[in-house]
Amino acid sequence: MVSEMKRLRAVLDAMGVRWWDYTAGATEKTCYMGRDGMVAVICGPRTYGGPDGLLEAWSAGRPHDGFLIAERILPKYPPLKRNA
Repeated sequence: MVSEMKRLRAVLDAMGVRWWDYTAGATEKTCYMGRDGMVAVICGPRTYGGPDGLLEAWSAGRPHDGFLIAERILPKYPPLKRNA
């Protein structure tokens, strides 16, 4: 079974979007540049949806959005641009 975070990272890779892994302990964290600034996506035992393997995301000036699957992240938090 592939985790939602791995699925998100695979989609970002396929789009040519650069992302950074800031995983710490039991909480996975992926960041990438979005249209409104840095987007942070996390999954862990104390995140919105993390105990169920779902993702939580946010960016500057926006509230946290939880219980997401990978395919729901990019429409809500589109990347700034494709990176070559």
